[in-house]
Amino acid sequence: MSDFKSELENYLKILADYGSAGPMVIKGADSIESVLKLNELKNVELPADLITYFMMIDGYDYSKERQFEDMPTEIAAGMAAMNLKESYDAVKDFAGFNGDDDTMWPHGFVPILFNYGANYIVVNCIRESPTYGAVYDLTEGVGINMMARDLSHFIACSAQELTNGFRVFKHDDEDYEFQSITVKSFAEQAEIYGNTPYFSKDRKRNEQIIDWM
Repeated sequence: MSDFKSELENYLKILADYGSAGPMVIKGADSIESVLKLNELKNVELPADLITYFMMIDGYDYSKERQFEDMPTEIAAGMAAMNLKESYDAVKDFAGFNGDDDTMWPHGFVPILFNYGANYIVVNCIRESPTYGAVYDLTEGVGINMMARDLSHFIACSAQELTNGFRVFKHDDEDYEFQSITVKSFAEQAEIYGNTPYFSKDRKRNEQIIDWM
């Protein structure tokens, strides 16, 4: 068993303990071939840990999700898991939308989580990039900024958000559902992630730090 697989399994146990039904309703990929299809996308060469991730988390088994309809199914960063088709289609539809030099969503970045809107968590799959394998926040109107050095770092920080009481699951009486909320400051979250570019004090909230070229 790979180190990252063990780390991800441990994180999912923590996530379930803190109130998300996500670990109970996720499904794994049908085959390694279905995961490697993402390598057909422009500039994409999947890091080993991302292959492991999709083998374990290929979206949700919606027949199981109905059993937990009153519980949140978020995986990390307050976002839901994407299945392989959703990830593939999002890249085809949006990456490089403004041309090959597009920095908002460059070719080679593969999404793993989304908020059912236009915000994603994406992984750098550009093999020759200095930040190959790093995890980025993709915010609509801003573009991508690095959150974590790699998936292992991202999962470790997501676990720490829960165990440190930074992110909690709370019932939203207006929306009649549970969702995760952040209860501490952006600066405290930055300390968890090690002040990576997304959390940099020098970055304005609507600004990109381009570090992948």
